[in-house]
Amino acid sequence: MTAVGEDACSLSTGEPDFATPPFLCRAAEGATKAGHTRYGPAAGEPALREAIANKLQQDNKLTCGPDKIMVSNGAKQTLYTLFQVLLDTGDKVILPAPYWLSYPPWFTWPGGRSVIVPTRQDENHQLDVSFGAVALDLAERTFVVKGFSKNWAMTGWRLGYLAGPESSWAKPWRSRAKAPATCAALCNMGAWRC
Repeated sequence: MTAVGEDACSLSTGEPDFATPPFLCRAAEGATKAGHTRYGPAAGEPALREAIANKLQQDNKLTCGPDKIMVSNGAKQTLYTLFQVLLDTGDKVILPAPYWLSYPPWFTWPGGRSVIVPTRQDENHQLDVSFGAVALDLAERTFVVKGFSKNWAMTGWRLGYLAGPESSWAKPWRSRAKAPATCAALCNMGAWRC
């Protein structure tokens, strides 16, 4: 459609139909000029981790210090790492439908399996479940995973984060620190302004 001049929004790969905000582009340019082009801390730049902790407290009423936050190559990479590290044979993962096509194999590779739970568009695809009924200690086993890609049109920046309880967070962090990729320092430098 776009090839013949029609206005269309492709939802195939989740690319936003707007540009990265100029203030983020300027921050990245400034970080480059300031020499932030080398490896950064494995868990992410401290200023970004502090900003994420503040965001979680202000917007989500979640108390999570910067030491419990890991900056990543995006939400997708974070989810993949968590599933590979935390799932054991026979573990079940609740998967709300519709879902991204990559997710089910991520559960089966470490021996887990997905329990697909349909959601409804007229209910904003919300799960109809009381998490308190699932487990009393759910807060101690819950992670927040978020990416900057869609909201900030930063898909090419590959930037996201994981926040969670230290008892569960330490194992994925140690595994990720040995992973073949960490988040680019340059991407960390401007994102704390989001």
